[in-house]
Amino acid sequence: IKEAIDDPNFFLSANPMFAEEFVETDKVEAISFASNKNIKFLPQNIADVFPNLIEMSAANSGITEIHSKNFKNLRKLKSLNLSGNEIKSLHGDVFEDLTELEELILDENGMEEFDEMTFTYTKRIKKLKMGGNKFKTFNYSWFNELTELHDFTFETPSDSLNDFHIFSAFPKLKWISWNKQFYNDKMELIDDPEITQTYSNPFGSDFSGIINEDTDEEDEMVEINCIYGENHNGS
Repeated sequence: IKEAIDDPNFFLSANPMFAEEFVETDKVEAISFASNKNIKFLPQNIADVFPNLIEMSAANSGITEIHSKNFKNLRKLKSLNLSGNEIKSLHGDVFEDLTELEELILDENGMEEFDEMTFTYTKRIKKLKMGGNKFKTFNYSWFNELTELHDFTFETPSDSLNDFHIFSAFPKLKWISWNKQFYNDKMELIDDPEITQTYSNPFGSDFSGIINEDTDEEDEMVEINCIYGENHNGS
């Protein structure tokens, strides 16, 4: 089921019942703010309206900063795509409520730095993409809580992958994209892998639901595509 909400003030309504005129908000599991350069900030307290979100995309928008209030109480969220924005840094507590997050996409933000505590709370992350940013170096300690990590993308012009025993540090890592080159867990250079994953981004053209890993059954998902025509400050 897909519900399109065109009113730019819809999501920030102080009264959640406003949203319920369009859709039963507790059944919404996916929401997209993607591909709108007018969006500079995400709304605060999204969980107050959509308490059961599993996936969120704000890819290719104009977001300049994110804060912990944007993700407060989104403890069921598994996939977050913030690629193609203008997020230059991350606070240490920004993802503190995203304890079930499995996929985080932060590519192409021109990001220069993030707090070393940023990934302390996201220990379940399996896929982390941070390519297309402007990091000057790499440090294991930034990611040492990510023991479930198996897909990783990172770029730093000053460091070669050979400088790190990265697959030893992350025992479940299957492949890595490092400075736009792809390696498998044997440290062999490979072509860009086409990987099908149960936690892949749900907002692609082929998306139709969530696959239950235990039963391979496809569950019906309610997805909302929010189309904003004006900016909202979510700081």
